[in-house]
Amino acid sequence: MLKLNRSVPFHLAINRHVASDGGLLHQKECKSVSLRYGLVTTVILLSLTYPPRTRYSSTMISRLAVLIAASALAASCQTKPPNNIEAKHFYWSETTAHELNYEHTIATANELSLPERDKLLAFMLNRFQNPPNAHDEAMFGDISAVQLRKLAADTRIEFVDLNGAGDKEIIAQGNGLGPCGGTGNCIVMVLQSTPTGWKTLLDTHVQFNGGFEKIRLLDTSTNGYRDIVVAAHDSACERTALVLGYDEEQYRERECYHINWCTAGGTARLPKPEIGACAK
Repeated sequence: MLKLNRSVPFHLAINRHVASDGGLLHQKECKSVSLRYGLVTTVILLSLTYPPRTRYSSTMISRLAVLIAASALAASCQTKPPNNIEAKHFYWSETTAHELNYEHTIATANELSLPERDKLLAFMLNRFQNPPNAHDEAMFGDISAVQLRKLAADTRIEFVDLNGAGDKEIIAQGNGLGPCGGTGNCIVMVLQSTPTGWKTLLDTHVQFNGGFEKIRLLDTSTNGYRDIVVAAHDSACERTALVLGYDEEQYRERECYHINWCTAGGTARLPKPEIGACAK
């Protein structure tokens, strides 16, 4: 139920209600807010249309304008998908993003039973043995079978419940030359366990022809799965960050940002990074 705090300016109270769940109102709430503001606005308009010698103050006229605007705003949010909560602003923090733990791998993770470990190792080894494109062929082509098996076993993993279903998905990140390049950008994968085996929800080598150094899970979600940011190390001053959303089949790029920490020429460090959309 909408409650306006009288100690807060009228238009700010409305805005805070509309953004109360961290983003857009759900469709049911939108209809409710739209109906209530529409009824109130109608009543005030009728009273202004037929005034019994009443003089209306500037405050009342101002509030009427806000009510009309709020009605339009509440109605407009009905057109937004109710399942998606979209971040209105992108920001980047090195402290909230991370590389996966080099000590927590397919070979060492205590969360895996022996059969689960063997199946996951076989899946990752098969992925490395069968490069899907020219980029991967160049990365894995000269690596021996023994070394490929070690690289598969050393793949870093993290267990995260991305869809709230209780069964945790696996975020995997490469470890060593082949899965990783010389700048520390590594293949990032998201895997989901199914009755028929592992399903790939994300493979950055396949989808983006490259790897990423850091990963950040967002509080926002798309189609029931948490959004993910992957960030590549471009230089000492720059990163490229992709915001990924789930499209009911796999994770796909939703937004791309260029992050820069240095002044022109790289002579000094900026107190806050400059963030802009990637060039198309």
